[in-house]
Amino acid sequence: MKRSTSYWEDSSHHLFSEDFFILSAFDEIEGPITLSVFPESAPRAFSIPDFVLRIMTLSHPNSNEGGFQFPVDSQSILTEYGGRAYAYVHNFILFDIQARGYVRPLCLSYITSESRKLTTFFDTVVEEMVRATDLWKLGNLTVFYQEVCRSESDLSRVLERWKGISDLANRHNLGGEEFPVDNDKAK
Repeated sequence: MKRSTSYWEDSSHHLFSEDFFILSAFDEIEGPITLSVFPESAPRAFSIPDFVLRIMTLSHPNSNEGGFQFPVDSQSILTEYGGRAYAYVHNFILFDIQARGYVRPLCLSYITSESRKLTTFFDTVVEEMVRATDLWKLGNLTVFYQEVCRSESDLSRVLERWKGISDLANRHNLGGEEFPVDNDKAK
Protein backbone atom coordinates (compact mmCIF):
# COMPACT_ATOMS: atom_id res chain seq x y z
CA MET A 1 0.00 0.00 0.00
CA LYS A 2 1.37 3.40 -0.99
CA ARG A 3 1.81 5.85 1.84
CA SER A 4 0.20 9.24 1.22
CA THR A 5 2.53 12.19 1.40
CA SER A 6 1.67 15.35 3.21
CA TYR A 7 1.77 18.76 1.61
CA TRP A 8 5.13 19.45 3.30
CA GLU A 9 6.71 16.19 2.20
CA ASP A 10 5.67 16.79 -1.42
CA SER A 11 8.15 19.31 -2.83
CA SER A 12 6.51 19.51 -6.27
CA HIS A 13 4.61 22.66 -5.24
CA HIS A 14 7.78 24.41 -4.07
CA LEU A 15 9.24 27.19 -6.21
CA PHE A 16 12.77 26.10 -5.26
CA SER A 17 14.36 23.47 -3.04
CA GLU A 18 17.22 25.27 -1.27
CA ASP A 19 16.84 28.28 1.04
CA PHE A 20 19.06 31.29 0.39
CA PHE A 21 20.04 34.75 1.65
CA ILE A 22 20.20 38.07 -0.17
CA LEU A 23 22.18 41.09 1.00
CA SER A 24 20.97 44.25 -0.72
CA ALA A 25 21.48 47.99 -0.42
CA PHE A 26 20.01 51.23 -1.65
CA ASP A 27 22.51 53.18 -3.74
CA GLU A 28 21.83 56.88 -4.43
CA ILE A 29 22.84 56.53 -8.08
CA GLU A 30 21.81 52.99 -9.04
CA GLY A 31 18.84 52.54 -6.71
CA PRO A 32 18.22 49.13 -5.10
CA ILE A 33 21.13 46.77 -5.75
CA THR A 34 21.97 43.17 -4.86
CA LEU A 35 25.30 43.00 -3.03
CA SER A 36 25.42 39.26 -2.49
CA VAL A 37 23.40 36.07 -2.76
CA PHE A 38 24.42 33.00 -0.80
CA PRO A 39 24.64 30.29 -1.61
CA GLU A 40 25.45 31.57 -5.07
CA SER A 41 23.25 28.91 -6.65
CA ALA A 42 20.02 30.80 -5.95
CA PRO A 43 17.02 29.50 -7.87
CA ARG A 44 16.29 30.91 -11.31
CA ALA A 45 12.56 30.71 -10.68
CA PHE A 46 12.90 33.47 -8.08
CA SER A 47 13.47 36.96 -9.51
CA ILE A 48 16.12 38.44 -7.24
CA PRO A 49 16.14 41.89 -8.93
CA ASP A 50 12.35 42.22 -8.55
CA PHE A 51 12.50 41.10 -4.92
CA VAL A 52 15.33 43.53 -4.10
CA LEU A 53 13.47 46.37 -5.79
CA ARG A 54 10.38 45.58 -3.71
CA ILE A 55 12.10 45.34 -0.32
CA MET A 56 14.47 48.30 -0.79
CA THR A 57 11.76 50.71 -1.92
CA LEU A 58 9.58 50.14 1.13
CA SER A 59 9.48 53.14 3.41
CA HIS A 60 11.44 52.61 6.62
CA PRO A 61 10.53 55.38 9.09
CA ASN A 62 13.46 56.90 10.90
CA SER A 63 13.37 60.12 12.86
CA ASN A 64 16.47 62.24 13.15
CA GLU A 65 14.98 64.80 15.50
CA GLY A 66 17.38 66.01 18.14
CA GLY A 67 20.59 65.36 16.19
CA PHE A 68 22.62 62.21 15.64
CA GLN A 69 20.83 58.99 16.54
CA PHE A 70 21.36 55.30 15.97
CA PRO A 71 18.66 54.02 13.61
CA VAL A 72 16.48 51.15 14.76
CA ASP A 73 16.34 48.00 12.62
CA SER A 74 13.03 46.87 11.17
CA GLN A 75 11.89 43.37 10.31
CA SER A 76 9.08 41.95 8.26
CA ILE A 77 7.85 38.70 6.78
CA LEU A 78 6.75 38.69 3.16
CA THR A 79 4.94 36.15 1.03
CA GLU A 80 6.01 35.98 -2.60
CA TYR A 81 4.81 34.17 -5.70
CA GLY A 82 1.32 33.48 -4.41
CA GLY A 83 2.49 31.73 -1.26
CA ARG A 84 5.25 29.71 -2.89
CA ALA A 85 8.11 31.70 -1.35
CA TYR A 86 8.48 33.31 2.08
CA ALA A 87 11.00 35.85 3.24
CA TYR A 88 12.22 37.19 6.54
CA VAL A 89 13.48 40.69 5.74
CA HIS A 90 15.82 42.50 8.16
CA ASN A 91 16.43 46.17 7.30
CA PHE A 92 19.35 47.94 8.95
CA ILE A 93 21.45 51.05 8.47
CA LEU A 94 25.21 51.45 8.19
CA PHE A 95 26.88 54.83 8.46
CA ASP A 96 28.77 56.00 5.37
CA ILE A 97 30.50 59.36 5.08
CA GLN A 98 30.01 59.27 1.30
CA ALA A 99 26.28 58.44 1.43
CA ARG A 100 23.40 60.87 1.35
CA GLY A 101 22.57 61.75 4.95
CA TYR A 102 25.62 59.71 6.01
CA VAL A 103 23.58 56.51 6.09
CA ARG A 104 23.40 53.49 3.81
CA PRO A 105 20.20 51.40 4.04
CA LEU A 106 20.84 47.66 3.77
CA CYS A 107 18.70 44.58 3.95
CA LEU A 108 19.51 40.98 4.80
CA SER A 109 16.79 38.58 3.66
CA TYR A 110 16.28 34.88 4.28
CA ILE A 111 14.13 33.25 1.60
CA THR A 112 12.53 29.82 1.85
CA SER A 113 9.81 27.95 0.00
CA GLU A 114 8.50 26.46 3.26
CA SER A 115 6.51 28.80 5.50
CA ARG A 116 6.75 26.35 8.40
CA LYS A 117 10.51 27.04 8.61
CA LEU A 118 9.77 30.67 9.40
CA THR A 119 7.01 29.87 11.87
CA THR A 120 8.81 27.01 13.60
CA PHE A 121 12.24 28.65 13.76
CA PHE A 122 11.18 32.30 13.83
CA ASP A 123 12.94 33.17 17.11
CA THR A 124 16.17 31.51 15.97
CA VAL A 125 16.06 33.24 12.58
CA VAL A 126 15.52 36.63 14.23
CA GLU A 127 18.32 36.04 16.80
CA GLU A 128 20.83 35.04 14.13
CA MET A 129 19.91 37.92 11.81
CA VAL A 130 20.19 40.41 14.68
CA ARG A 131 23.56 38.93 15.66
CA ALA A 132 24.84 39.15 12.07
CA THR A 133 23.66 42.72 11.52
CA ASP A 134 24.97 43.82 14.93
CA LEU A 135 28.43 42.56 13.95
CA TRP A 136 28.25 44.53 10.70
CA LYS A 137 27.12 47.64 12.58
CA LEU A 138 29.90 47.32 15.17
CA GLY A 139 32.59 47.09 12.49
CA ASN A 140 30.91 49.88 10.56
CA LEU A 141 30.96 52.26 13.56
CA THR A 142 34.73 51.81 13.86
CA VAL A 143 35.28 52.60 10.19
CA PHE A 144 32.80 55.49 10.22
CA TYR A 145 34.47 57.07 13.25
CA GLN A 146 37.87 56.86 11.52
CA GLU A 147 36.41 58.45 8.36
CA VAL A 148 34.81 61.28 10.35
CA CYS A 149 38.11 62.00 12.15
CA ARG A 150 40.00 61.97 8.84
CA SER A 151 37.42 64.32 7.27
CA GLU A 152 37.57 66.65 10.28
CA SER A 153 41.35 66.80 9.93
CA ASP A 154 41.08 67.49 6.19
CA LEU A 155 38.55 70.27 6.80
CA SER A 156 40.79 71.85 9.45
CA ARG A 157 43.64 71.99 6.92
CA VAL A 158 41.32 73.52 4.31
CA LEU A 159 40.18 76.17 6.81
CA GLU A 160 43.81 77.02 7.65
CA ARG A 161 44.63 77.41 3.96
CA TRP A 162 41.50 79.48 3.41
CA LYS A 163 42.52 81.77 6.28
CA GLY A 164 45.95 82.25 4.68
CA ILE A 165 44.47 82.92 1.23
CA SER A 166 41.83 85.30 2.56
CA ASP A 167 44.44 87.19 4.65
CA LEU A 168 46.60 87.58 1.54
CA ALA A 169 43.63 88.69 -0.56
CA ASN A 170 42.54 91.19 2.09
CA ARG A 171 46.08 92.67 2.34
CA HIS A 172 46.15 93.26 -1.40
CA ASN A 173 42.49 94.27 -1.57
CA LEU A 174 41.78 91.63 -4.20
CA GLY A 175 38.18 91.46 -5.27
CA GLY A 176 37.34 94.92 -3.93
CA GLU A 177 35.89 93.66 -0.64
CA GLU A 178 37.10 91.63 2.29
CA PHE A 179 37.08 87.84 2.19
CA PRO A 180 35.12 86.34 5.05
CA VAL A 181 37.30 84.87 7.75
CA ASP A 182 35.99 83.38 10.95
CA ASN A 183 39.16 83.28 13.04
CA ASP A 184 37.50 81.19 15.77
CA LYS A 185 36.68 78.37 13.33
CA ALA A 186 39.99 78.56 11.48
CA LYS A 187 42.00 77.65 14.58
